[in-house]
Amino acid sequence: MNRSFLFPFLFLLITLLVVLTGSAVAGSKYQVIHRLQQTGNGGTSPTTLIADPAGNLYGTTDSGGKYDYGTVYELKAPAAKGGPWTTIPLYSFPNGFIPVQSAGAGWLILDQSGNLYGVTAYGGHGCDGVGCGTVFKLTPTNGPGSGWTETNLYVFSGWDGFQPGGLAVDQEGNLYGTTYGGGRGCRAFGCGTVFKLTPSAQGKPWKRTVIYYFKGVPGDDGDGDGAGPYDIVFDAKGNLYGATLDGGHCVQGTCNGTAFELKPPAKNGSLWTETVLYRFSFSNSDQLYSGLVLDKSGAIYGSTQATVYQLVLENGVWTENVLVSDAYVYSGVVLDGAGNLYGTALFNSQYQNGWAFELSPPEKRGGTWTQTVLHVFASGNDGAAPSSGVTFGLDGLLYGTTLRGGNNQCVVGGGTGCGTVFRLAP
Repeated sequence: MNRSFLFPFLFLLITLLVVLTGSAVAGSKYQVIHRLQQTGNGGTSPTTLIADPAGNLYGTTDSGGKYDYGTVYELKAPAAKGGPWTTIPLYSFPNGFIPVQSAGAGWLILDQSGNLYGVTAYGGHGCDGVGCGTVFKLTPTNGPGSGWTETNLYVFSGWDGFQPGGLAVDQEGNLYGTTYGGGRGCRAFGCGTVFKLTPSAQGKPWKRTVIYYFKGVPGDDGDGDGAGPYDIVFDAKGNLYGATLDGGHCVQGTCNGTAFELKPPAKNGSLWTETVLYRFSFSNSDQLYSGLVLDKSGAIYGSTQATVYQLVLENGVWTENVLVSDAYVYSGVVLDGAGNLYGTALFNSQYQNGWAFELSPPEKRGGTWTQTVLHVFASGNDGAAPSSGVTFGLDGLLYGTTLRGGNNQCVVGGGTGCGTVFRLAP
């Protein structure tokens, strides 16, 4: 089975493929609102980015900070339109606690009280000394400059899972997430799990419950329920949807992933019921790299190594439609209220520093989606390697990050520039 530690490989791939020469000219709809620096504790190479109800932004970096293992930071919205954004470092991860790079909405989330939750790919204990990963909570403290308090809600040990993925939260404040490995099957490696974390009494660890163990494909030949879950998202009925990177349809040890649904049990404490919605093919373009989003009609969207795809239910069977090809969309897409998709692509032969795009649905069912290039990244001060997608802010604009570019005096991982945070009008 083609299983490996995805996250270090993906980051190395992104670093090696960034080409730092470009010919694009930034349009008037695009603006860099923050350029990261090596000095201070703000971090470098920004990844995840989310917005709160007041229009402030929160993000993670996978390097830099006090210990050079990444940070969580806030960008406070300007008091007056057109004013500067204020950068507030919230937390620096200690040795080995590396925040997971964004590939979906759930890699950093806010609750209704303003607390932040996220996952680290490593840190903790076990897993050959690098740590199996954690789920953490950041709580704001009183007083300016007093920082935020970090609490490890759960530390994985390997047998119970490792490399946790994107989070989702229900109305009661319970957290749900995935682990890429651990659990059962897959030659003692573990095919991965979906877990639930329930809040406990003050100061005590949260309670972890596995709601589904993936089984993979025994013998790596035939069909299975998936392996290596990557991300999950709730629908309006309380069902969970997600994607696995492996263990769907296997032929002689070559396996690709699945899109799946999990339905809650009738009785509390029982395992959820999994349904495989779609098993992806063996072509390189079908190597999954992102989580899923759902539209109002129930259609599903996500990205592979080289495509943006749509899954639609027709006559009881889920069918894949490829909307874009030759686009390294590692971070998935987001939807607006009209059904348009937005995202960023890392590079292709034409746009070597990456680009941001919009996909508009056809007027008639079954027609071709229209792709509009919203911005082509030019490296330098403009930014390069947008690997973490976009999110909508309070003002209806798109916000995102680039791993490189921004400050050409900054060199990280062999690339020029510590990265940027940008704003883009769709």
